[in-house]
Amino acid sequence: MSAVAYRRRLPETIGAVPASAVWSAAGMLGLIAVSLLLRTSALRGGFWIDEGLSAGIASHDLLDIPGVLRQDGSPPLYYMLLKGWTAVFDATEIKSHYLSLGFGIATIPAAWWSARSVFGERAGWFAAAFAAANPFLTQFSQEARMYALIILLGTLATGFFLNAYALRRRAFIAPFAVTLAALLYTHNWSLFFGAASVLAVVALYLGTPAEERRSFRKDALLGFGGVALLFLPWLPTLIFQAAHTGAPWSDLPPWDGPVQALRTLLGGTTDAFVALLAGGAGLAALFTARRSPERRATIALITLALGTLVIAWAASWYSPAWAARYFSIGLGPLLIVLGAGLSRSGRMGIAGTALLLIFWVSAPAPGIKSNAREVVAQAAPWTFPGDYVISTHPEQVPVIDYYMRDGVRYFTPLGEVLDSTVMDWRDAMPRLREARTGTKLEPLLDTLPRGKHLILVRPIIGSSDGWDAPWTQMVRRRSAQWASVIEADPRFTRTVRLPRVGVTRRGIRALVYRKSTN
Repeated sequence: MSAVAYRRRLPETIGAVPASAVWSAAGMLGLIAVSLLLRTSALRGGFWIDEGLSAGIASHDLLDIPGVLRQDGSPPLYYMLLKGWTAVFDATEIKSHYLSLGFGIATIPAAWWSARSVFGERAGWFAAAFAAANPFLTQFSQEARMYALIILLGTLATGFFLNAYALRRRAFIAPFAVTLAALLYTHNWSLFFGAASVLAVVALYLGTPAEERRSFRKDALLGFGGVALLFLPWLPTLIFQAAHTGAPWSDLPPWDGPVQALRTLLGGTTDAFVALLAGGAGLAALFTARRSPERRATIALITLALGTLVIAWAASWYSPAWAARYFSIGLGPLLIVLGAGLSRSGRMGIAGTALLLIFWVSAPAPGIKSNAREVVAQAAPWTFPGDYVISTHPEQVPVIDYYMRDGVRYFTPLGEVLDSTVMDWRDAMPRLREARTGTKLEPLLDTLPRGKHLILVRPIIGSSDGWDAPWTQMVRRRSAQWASVIEADPRFTRTVRLPRVGVTRRGIRALVYRKSTN
């Protein structure tokens, strides 16, 4: 083709693109741009406890990660993805945060598609706007943890489920199975999403005409059977983790746990009230719609969104594992609920959406969760190979190790830390109870050579809030006991107290001692 002919065809080619597609692309890029403005303020922040665990676990060889996680209690998918990411780029804080940022940004088109494919174009854009501005997602898009990935996968799994079973589009059965399996390989709270999916599919089955039920049962068996088959290789590890790790650091959930979860996911009490008030009318209209597929989809969606949180709350009464960050498993379906409900609420929905977006865009940036980077940097002049680092809060070791120079030896009340990149939660609670100073600490102090330093690292405990679970209560007790013994030992001279400046409610403090005599 000649250059002249190409130039003549070029306007026709551009003109062939539908205007709606151009506007859709522009709208999506605009939402992504806003999201990037909101979700890049804390990318350079230092790691906190859990991010230190992420970096430490991902430092292992890729195929070793599943075995390492027998100590930790988590599934492997996020850590293996982080390993691949840091192998291509590097393991700095900002590069590790970029991976989560990518998951957070990808949630915007995922929410758009999931809501649009079931409830229409308008619902898709509402859901995409909520995904772009939601402060919960903003926070975890800037942390080297799996929660942004959970939200992305939860959003997609919800969309695939509704298409496969509410709208009976069989092409989405396999994507649903793969996505739910990926969720299960990302976080154990995905089991609650899976349980809610079973409830939703039962509700849909009961509303299915008798002549279609056999086909529906077959589709359900294909989807959930596929999930079970994909997850089967991890099941032995999960059973071992359930027997030996758990979450001793967690309290029982509050009596209004599901309400607390909704407030957390939606940015606060006022935000949740606005969403409920403005979106309720739209959801009611969908629920009573004459169009059976929309009504079926609404029933299934509400079952997924609320069922996930209620089941998690109920299970945490039996085995405490209640933490705000775990609520991420409920945000995906909730984004679609918001998109569907507010898009059908007329002027009230528009006003409610505007208020929510104003609240969310103006929400404060994520705060600093730890001062570990600064404390370890301040301790550097007194830290040398062969020195002892004793952390009375055992799970702090991986984040301390991330910033500490090589060659030091790590100890906790549980004993010497042979792998400083991971927290060994196996039967940790009974081991911590048995960690007496006479059997654990005093023999350790005897082994430190004269002239070497001992860096005692303790958690900052501003009040008892957050420190009244069985594990954290024992950490408080052991921290005070071990600090008292070291301070009273005449062989050790305190050199410096860290941090030197600044006050924080979270993080660590350190005392550096020098052993002057044996």
